[in-house]
Amino acid sequence: MQIILLKNPMDVLQEEIPRAIRSKFIPIINRGYNLANNVIKEIPFLDWDLGYQHTGYLKNIAVQYAFKKETENGNLPFESSLVFNSNRSSKHLEMKTGNSIITVSQVQNHNVIARHAFFRKKLQLSNQLRFNFDTINDNFVTEQPYYILITHGYGQEAPNFINVGIPDGHSWMTKINLLAEPHLVTARDDNKVKEEEIMPEQLVGFKKFVKEVVGSEK
Repeated sequence: MQIILLKNPMDVLQEEIPRAIRSKFIPIINRGYNLANNVIKEIPFLDWDLGYQHTGYLKNIAVQYAFKKETENGNLPFESSLVFNSNRSSKHLEMKTGNSIITVSQVQNHNVIARHAFFRKKLQLSNQLRFNFDTINDNFVTEQPYYILITHGYGQEAPNFINVGIPDGHSWMTKINLLAEPHLVTARDDNKVKEEEIMPEQLVGFKKFVKEVVGSEK
């Protein structure tokens, strides 16, 4: 039988994503916003008022794409994969550490967690089991991972907020406001938003990613 030692949610968050790792999230998310903004300009049928209304949707996907590329390039110590939602109509990015699953969502403001979805409900239930003392009894055993959520929104050139935290299904158990946290800056991971030239291969890669995320099995 596995013995589960209850931990403080903030302690878990700090252990699973140390400051040196989470400080990289800001430039990654900025790159996603920059990519989405450039895609709007590069694709003629999006470069008008109606297209601009979909910028937020593209940013949500572009940020996931940016995280996936960073994990594939070895710049984040996570394993990443695209996972179907419950009705298999679309996919979302999941990143895994040894003890947790991490997802990324664009939300309306810094206080809220991501909107309801079956996969999030299932992951948040794992948090409720891991952190709720009332669930503990002599037969209590769980091997469920912790669920960590990264949220961002809703600026134009750059996000107005970036949080990383542990949700319970209704609100945050604990969270860190990354834009308010002192963080390490390297030459590569400069947090200032820079206009980057979007190369053709980047557009091709992003288009393939969008198709995989929003496409169905048809």
